[in-house]
Amino acid sequence: MSASKFSKATVCFVCFSLIFAVALIAAFSCGIIEMPAVSSEISAEAATGAATTDVLRDGEVASDYSPSGTGISNIDAARSNLSGTYYLTQNITITTLAVADNSDGVNVFSGTFDGNGKTITISAAPGAQCTNGSIGGLFAILQGTVKNCNIVVETFCARFNSGSEWANAGIIAGAGGANAKVENVYITLKHSPTSMANDSSNNAYLSQYGGQSSKGSSMRLSGVFGNIIGNVTVTDTTVDNQTT
Repeated sequence: MSASKFSKATVCFVCFSLIFAVALIAAFSCGIIEMPAVSSEISAEAATGAATTDVLRDGEVASDYSPSGTGISNIDAARSNLSGTYYLTQNITITTLAVADNSDGVNVFSGTFDGNGKTITISAAPGAQCTNGSIGGLFAILQGTVKNCNIVVETFCARFNSGSEWANAGIIAGAGGANAKVENVYITLKHSPTSMANDSSNNAYLSQYGGQSSKGSSMRLSGVFGNIIGNVTVTDTTVDNQTT
């Protein structure tokens, strides 16, 4: 092919391309051909940089969490009907510990207690004494479920009679068993739980999940349960010892 023919072909191609491009632009401008729409929607999370899911620590619940059962504003309602289903409607303070003498089926909570992400402050001075039994911050004996609680222990004094041969004390319950469950609970110890027994040999020491006194394994004081007497499940639960 000669240079002149090649040059003419090139010029024709370029001219044709330019004409086509101009025609295409005119078509778009007149709306004869429509460009595909490009979505301009951006999620609120992407626009603000917020996370799409809540980051929760133990004891907290999501902002859209909906509890079930009866709403209560103190622990007494749950202690008076031990088989019900309850959830807290506000932060509460507990000043009286739950007591069960002899652990013979009295004062056993078998229902569901949902803290609903609220804070439960335990500030309990020595109260009713217990002989061969169980003392707990929420319940004396737990055979049901406690969940979604943020528990702050300011003062916890479990008092046992000097004649006690065995006794249990725990932040949630003195004893746990018969399929008791503790789920999503955060316990902060501002003050170590102490035993205020008349007999010095009954003094107990604190541990996170189980303890015993100088009297032996029959005396227990602990973070969650004082003693485990059956099948117990503890999940997503933290005991944070901030005592000084």
